Amino acid sequence: MFKLLIFPALTLAGRLRCQRGDHRWGAEMCQAGLELFRESGDVRGAATALAGLVRAELLKGNYALAYKL
Repeated sequence: MFKLLIFPALTLAGRLRCQRGDHRWGAEMCQAGLELFRESGDVRGAATALAGLVRAELLKGNYALAYKL
């Protein structure tokens, strides 16, 4: 049950930090959420975290990395 709360919270925290301009921290949180979602087999959660990570990398100016993701 705990996993159902913490994984989305990491992703949401990352997305919120990106909206506030802290793209590096936002990317780290989305990356952590992505890894946890992948380990648990939650495809929808992984897709959401990946979208947040791509957005963070785009906002950081890492266009090549965002494209690879």
